[in-house]
Amino acid sequence: MQRQEKACRELCERLGWGILKVYPENDVSASTTSKRRRQTARDHTRTLVLLGLT
Repeated sequence: MQRQEKACRELCERLGWGILKVYPENDVSASTTSKRRRQTARDHTRTLVLLGLT
């Protein structure tokens, strides 16, 4: 997870993008059998609102 966040931060810096907030998804699996909570449409909408895109 730390490696992914570092890569994303470096990309944002190269593109001149600011980072408003980081939403880590520790232990979130893409598996369809996972019992862990995944982000919902509401979670994604909240991110878009924070970005001023809605």
